[in-house]
Amino acid sequence: MANGGWQFRPFKRKIKGVFPPIAYVGLKWTGQPKIWDPQASRTNENVRYTSHDLPPWLSWNGDVLSGTPTADTPSAEFTIEAKVSARCFLRVLFR
Repeated sequence: MANGGWQFRPFKRKIKGVFPPIAYVGLKWTGQPKIWDPQASRTNENVRYTSHDLPPWLSWNGDVLSGTPTADTPSAEFTIEAKVSARCFLRVLFR
């Protein structure tokens, strides 16, 4: 770019969204993932979200992940997987 030209960088779709960093005992925790794709003009992609390692207090309801931790809930890690199409599968780990 020193010559004033364009520089094109590869991009990768990502799972983004609003996820509270801490889950408090007795308070509902809610997160909703979104697919970030700077080249997609469509906003209504049919995305299927899943997780195979959720703590017992978390569950999916459509594309919303929510639950209320109890006093005996240990800290946990979980993975969100998103199937966007037959050719696009995304995964992100939450700690």
